[in-house]
Amino acid sequence: MAPEKAQIINTEDPNSKPIVVMYNPPELKKTSSNNYADTKAPGDSKEKKQFVGKNTDVLTVTLFFDSTRMDQKLRETVDPYGLGIYAYVDPILKLGQIEKNKKTPPKLMFAWGSELFPCVILSIEQKYEYFDSFGCAQRAELTIKFQSYEPEEEKPPPKPKPAPNKEVVKEGDDITCICYDPKEWRLVAVSNDIDNPMSFENGDMVGQSLMSSY
Repeated sequence: MAPEKAQIINTEDPNSKPIVVMYNPPELKKTSSNNYADTKAPGDSKEKKQFVGKNTDVLTVTLFFDSTRMDQKLRETVDPYGLGIYAYVDPILKLGQIEKNKKTPPKLMFAWGSELFPCVILSIEQKYEYFDSFGCAQRAELTIKFQSYEPEEEKPPPKPKPAPNKEVVKEGDDITCICYDPKEWRLVAVSNDIDNPMSFENGDMVGQSLMSSY
């Protein structure tokens, strides 16, 4: 059984196919670091290091490509247009570019076995060698630095606004009886389309259910 190959997946484009590497990397190098700030307490001449936060992890991967080792089946699936080594390299380079209408590169997932690394491409170092008579490289080496990112958590749906409280007007009530603060009588009058607050004194509002400010 052939070993599982590493993949680079564009998680922002569901229609894109995962990029399968030609050869698995010989190693994975992950860098983790913390961020500190120099602080000085009042009256203290010595500066102290204060922890500010954790920097995002960086995964460094070196990938090798060799077009001279591509068999006919691989050429038909990966390189149908005869681009050689660039059929492998160019799609990866494109993932490190920022489109005009966006401010960040696409969010990716580097996946290899149990290693699942949500990331964006921080940098790509390119090395080409073994050129043919037309000046086209036959072999390439890419050293890619993937910077981790935390997938955004789905925001919970907004809570529905509570239904307004209603009060049934009783005999002898005036508009302030359905106000949390008597000064809010104008707001209550507008909410209930009451043009004449004196209608309470006439008894015209008795029995009606009105929005209150409670």
